[in-house]
Amino acid sequence: DKAGEEIESVDALGIFSTSLIGYAKGLVKAVASNARRRQVAYDGFEDYNYYPILRKEHFNMGDTVKKYNLTDSISHTGLYSLKVGPADYLINGKGAFFPEKETPPNVPLNSRYYYLMPNEILEHFSPDSGKYVFSAWCYDPSNKRTTNNNFGNIVLQFVKKNGQVISYEISPSGLKVEGWQRMYKVLTVPNDLDCYKIIVHNPGKTVFYDDFRFHPYLSGMKSFVYNPFSLRLMAELDDNNYATFYEYDLEGRLVRIKRETERGIMTIQESRTGIKKQ
Repeated sequence: DKAGEEIESVDALGIFSTSLIGYAKGLVKAVASNARRRQVAYDGFEDYNYYPILRKEHFNMGDTVKKYNLTDSISHTGLYSLKVGPADYLINGKGAFFPEKETPPNVPLNSRYYYLMPNEILEHFSPDSGKYVFSAWCYDPSNKRTTNNNFGNIVLQFVKKNGQVISYEISPSGLKVEGWQRMYKVLTVPNDLDCYKIIVHNPGKTVFYDDFRFHPYLSGMKSFVYNPFSLRLMAELDDNNYATFYEYDLEGRLVRIKRETERGIMTIQESRTGIKKQ
């Protein structure tokens, strides 16, 4: 990228791997195997205050979120989440999708110039056609039931160049973990795509969202959440978007590791250090 960080690589078998850089281009916040950079997206809402880098991030919910909907009152991981009130109607979307293969200009083979295709220098999320996975976490403070509550719907729309709109509605499912419920959907990005839209709207209630992820179905993805002030690792989310939490003492030493499962959050490691009293 522009800061000299590696963002995509390919091995001898032609298998791609990629990483997303955040926190003012200082930390890796997501990695994926068997995926191109343009095919993956992640937003944990932690580095929105690293302005003006926000506008150039690979995937985010925009300046409106930073001003009105970013909250530190509750979060799935890290310190912040997306608060969507009953009157809010958030739309995130981008266009300018470039084909993977494009005819280069008439450049002699023996020239010293290398021609970059438009898809190689994309600054934003731009998936090509195929099977993908979208996941996120949501929290409804008004409903304490442990199973699906039919709240927090997210709509993904893919608009083709001929104007046809293909929509997917994503709702939470499964058991709640500390009040948070996972949203998970396998979907297909169509050919001849012109733009995509993510629509978040909850009429009549306030819902919180966190840890949006989008990646190819046959890829593996992990994402990382850092404290936006100390930059210590606070959580690591696995291929299924479940978190491992890291807790520190006042001196910055790791004292506890917790694991999020369908049965709840469990402590898997804990340690304390001190000076023996003479």
